[in-house]
Amino acid sequence: GPGGGIDIDSLAIFAIDGVSATTACCGCGGGSSSACVHNIDQTCYLRSQTDVDRLGGLLALLRPTMIGALHISADVEDLQQLRLENHSMYVQSLHLDGLARLASLNGMDFITALGQDKDGVSLAISDNAELKSLEALSTLRGQLSGSVSITSNDKLVSLRGLDGIESIGRDRSGDSLRVSSNLVLRSLDGLSAVRGKLLGALTIDRNPQLVSLQGLEGIEGLGANAAGNSLYLVYNDVLQSIEALSAVQGELPGSMIINYNPQLSSLRGLEGVEALDANAQGDSLYLKANTQLVSIEALSGVRGKLPGSLCVVANPKLTSLHGLEGVEGVGANINGNSLYLVSNTALQSIKALSAVNGSTIGALTIRKNPSLATLDGLQGVE
Repeated sequence: GPGGGIDIDSLAIFAIDGVSATTACCGCGGGSSSACVHNIDQTCYLRSQTDVDRLGGLLALLRPTMIGALHISADVEDLQQLRLENHSMYVQSLHLDGLARLASLNGMDFITALGQDKDGVSLAISDNAELKSLEALSTLRGQLSGSVSITSNDKLVSLRGLDGIESIGRDRSGDSLRVSSNLVLRSLDGLSAVRGKLLGALTIDRNPQLVSLQGLEGIEGLGANAAGNSLYLVYNDVLQSIEALSAVQGELPGSMIINYNPQLSSLRGLEGVEALDANAQGDSLYLKANTQLVSIEALSGVRGKLPGSLCVVANPKLTSLHGLEGVEGVGANINGNSLYLVSNTALQSIKALSAVNGSTIGALTIRKNPSLATLDGLQGVE
């Protein structure tokens, strides 16, 4: 109906109930048959196989060069009816959400460009239990003005099919790229064509089979999201390397959170980072429960005062804070901590903090570090 998105159930295609495709309109309140598929301010919702078949018939008849946002969900299991031979189309944004039986995106190879929806999202693929491949999106090319989110796809092994994406914008929440909770995802290689700065945050979390960030070598900088994070790497069970981020340079306008990555032994790849800001929790740098982490030397480029807190917690193989020699001061988080060093069983030295000087606005909490014999390095703190 008027004022809402386009529900394909309202299409009267192929003379259904005596109305032909040349006079039908899907939710556009009357007018020509092409209004709904040419109006990029509208959304087409496909919730059943019948919806897909009907939209496929309309697209085949009209062969538009652009349509609005496309949201596919619920009971759809086959997209072949959308296939358009030798045809290219701009789609405002693409959402694939909660598809319990869809295994591939075959039929979507007409999409050559994406814009962004009202929330700033270009591509969102989430909660698709059987989806194994994105390769049908290999016709997608160029720059995306909005965000990309790939989350909770239990059988998705790789991101191949996104190889034509050259840059990624951000959404209203400040996120640029989020790859989260994909149970068997082993590679980010499908993003290898992405170049330049991400305008928003980079979030890689809860991908239990992801070994490295290979594929992100072209990213040269990061923005921040509404939570105040620039880089969020959390709960990646077998992540061993973040060296693919070695092109990231300069100041980050948000925090860096690297927690619960039990196979990550170093932070190599972050040598180009020069400064951090604080997130909504008041943290600038948080390193927690990275059980194989032995070195943070890669942070040696960070200089000046951290606006938020510095938290190093439960990293049992970390022997020193070497790499933080450039830090000259710390702010405080919402818990009132400026420096929070807790439960690092092998930590022997905090001399790397010798440049920190002046008064801190929060507490210095240093406890449960049984190998730490002295507080040498904090002489400048008043």
